[in-house]
Amino acid sequence: MGGPHSARRPDLDPEGLRQVGAAWQAISGRDDIFDVDLLRRGGHAAVLSLRPRGRAEPPVVAKIRPRGGLDLERAIHEVVLPALSVETPGFLGFANAGENDVLFLEHVGLREFVPHEPAHQAAAGRWLGQCHGASTQVSSPSIVPRRDLAEDRASLGSTHSQLATILGSTALGAEAEQLVSDVLELLSTAARRWPEWAERVALAPAVLTHGAFIARNVRIRGEADTLVTVPFDWDHVAVRSPAVDLARAWGRTRGFAASASLTEYRTVCSLNGLPLEPDVVAALATLGTVIRAAACIGWLTDEIAGDNRATPLAELAVYQKTLRAVLGT
Repeated sequence: MGGPHSARRPDLDPEGLRQVGAAWQAISGRDDIFDVDLLRRGGHAAVLSLRPRGRAEPPVVAKIRPRGGLDLERAIHEVVLPALSVETPGFLGFANAGENDVLFLEHVGLREFVPHEPAHQAAAGRWLGQCHGASTQVSSPSIVPRRDLAEDRASLGSTHSQLATILGSTALGAEAEQLVSDVLELLSTAARRWPEWAERVALAPAVLTHGAFIARNVRIRGEADTLVTVPFDWDHVAVRSPAVDLARAWGRTRGFAASASLTEYRTVCSLNGLPLEPDVVAALATLGTVIRAAACIGWLTDEIAGDNRATPLAELAVYQKTLRAVLGT
């Protein structure tokens, strides 16, 4: 069975697109002609919108991966999320389309999540509290990965090693060298403090985490007190410590983290049978921020070592700021 990160890319040639349209026609029972827009394309997946031509209707979202690559997300939408009573894109169907699998979902609109907006932070806290709290009462199917903090600690060490190699082997220039050196020291400090955080967050059980609860994967619905978040793209879902979903961002950092309200989170967790003390939630948020920062820095290392490093170095400076804030340095 292929996993969610299959090495192959989905086929989007005209025949592949025709098969996606035919699959939706079969599910919906309609023979509309669709205008197709590419919303997102990554290394192993594509997301399209199918808009019925000549009809004033919202589009349908089609997420496409090679065969077997959507088994996990299908289980999340069909089995797990309905049991948690959280706001999600409506699940409209699943189909095989040639060599691809297609997940059809409701289009959740264009209202973007803004991490530094207090009302958005509150809505995010409520959604995560409901998801995490309710998931302790629901058994996730075996297809959902299980992870522990030892993997995240190993990832932090790997990122540190990669950056150290770059510093020792790449001509970066004085300013960039100082930035990389500073980030290395911050990662070392985080590694030294890891046992302290891990001991405190051990009081929180493993829950179902989105894993990439960040601005680009969330939309907003409603107004004022009825504001809700609608997350999508469950590529990084796992049963693990709540920490990763509670990561914080400082300033306008292009969606590195949702910065969910920890007060709202604790309240809703408690209502769903998951009481957590404030110091435990604070430690979860700290550790989650370090986990996300280390992962994001790791993804940048190849670019920093390359010839066109201005953009990745600018991103590295964002994570430097984040680590300084969370470590109090």
